[in-house]
Amino acid sequence: MVNKKIIITDRLLSNWMRCKRKAWLDLFQEKSQRRWSSHRSLLLDNQYQSLIAFCKAKPGLGIDACKKGYENVMTLRLQGKSSNDQLIEARPTLVQKIEGQSCWGDFKYRPIIVKQGKNLTQNHRLILTLWSVLLQDLQNAPVNECLAISLKSEKLEIQKLIISSKNKAQLEDSIRKVSKTITKDSIPPLTYDRKKCSICSWKKFCDQEALAKGELSEVSGIGAKRKEVLELVGIKNINNLARINPKSLNTRLVSLKKNHGIIAKDLIMQAKSQTSLEPLKLTKSRPLRRLNNLPGVLIYDIESDPDENHNFLHGILIVKRSLDGLLNIKDSEYKSQVYLDKFDQFGCWNYLKKEFEHYPDWPILHYGETEALTILKMTEKIGDGKEARDIIEERFIDIHQIVRENWILPLRNYSLKTVSKWVGFEWEDANADGSKALLWWRQYKGSIKRKKVKEELLQKILDYNKDDCLATLKITNWMLSN
Repeated sequence: MVNKKIIITDRLLSNWMRCKRKAWLDLFQEKSQRRWSSHRSLLLDNQYQSLIAFCKAKPGLGIDACKKGYENVMTLRLQGKSSNDQLIEARPTLVQKIEGQSCWGDFKYRPIIVKQGKNLTQNHRLILTLWSVLLQDLQNAPVNECLAISLKSEKLEIQKLIISSKNKAQLEDSIRKVSKTITKDSIPPLTYDRKKCSICSWKKFCDQEALAKGELSEVSGIGAKRKEVLELVGIKNINNLARINPKSLNTRLVSLKKNHGIIAKDLIMQAKSQTSLEPLKLTKSRPLRRLNNLPGVLIYDIESDPDENHNFLHGILIVKRSLDGLLNIKDSEYKSQVYLDKFDQFGCWNYLKKEFEHYPDWPILHYGETEALTILKMTEKIGDGKEARDIIEERFIDIHQIVRENWILPLRNYSLKTVSKWVGFEWEDANADGSKALLWWRQYKGSIKRKKVKEELLQKILDYNKDDCLATLKITNWMLSN
């Protein structure tokens, strides 16, 4: 069925490729229920930096720039119809002038997309194909190839895509399917793989529905494959899972032969904790007893730019023990070191080692394996790996690991932010997260020239990193108290 009232745009097609539900929500759901995602801003920032690196001169704008033969053109609006008469529209990120003949003269254009990640995805291929088909009609000249560009570590990577008949057939098929999705009166069901939802502007909206329905995807440890397996053996929601006997579930799983590493008892206990809203203690031991009688601890947290492989901020919180035996937040001292040069690993390690040695008997707490792996990788390059391994083995304590080994919490995941909120930690900036901190960092080191603005951005990053440390401390004190 052709939907002539709605125009299928490149953005709608791209969203549909990621999640059919998102495409529907973008069209029909009340926009006030959307939430801004810092991931979107990171994508736009990467796009901006990549385009600056690619374009030697300022691009022209719109169809008039094409008529004048600009080398690169932005904001070009393309319109047309699919083979089944569906209205389609696109706005290519950039089109580049190349040799050929078109309605504008002895040249023609090809579309260019900015991508993140190493490889071209099916999403990239479909969007480039859509741009090519519509651009071909506009300029009255074939478009046989496109480019995908990406700026990584200050180096521009360029990848060519040849548009084939197979690409065009896949595009037509996808347009028909999108049209079918958006003609439905009801919202498409929640996606199976909800790990991708973390960067979606509709996440909170979908989370509320998933919680109300008791979706299996709300249970920590259940992804798309595990959910599918559990549904095959008759477990439809979190309440079913919480009530079943572990031996019974295990028998059903064994009959499938492929259970995707499911350990029945663990998932059932997690479901019970989440339905009862009560934590479950797995062991009788006191895993943090080594902290007893020590004068204090160090809490260590890193902020990184994964695309640049750059650990740009190392924060350390110095925490003394109070008279009640807990680690005192009020008297803590926060120190940090920012590294603009990602290759200054020798200077970075010397700074960290100096801080660690100043408190030689104090354990170093961190949340997750990132900090230990970062130090090992750094010191192996500069020939100090053995000393770093000794420090990590003797003094590093992964609070995330301690939590997972000793507790089942009534939470859908065990991230630092989720667990620390549950134990009562209040973040200074309630909307801050790792993606937003990374955005602030890229803005800080980017094109912004005003000193005051740069200082404000850096202070936001420091405050966020300090809160990471304080959140780790709050979880530690909760375990000490329980």
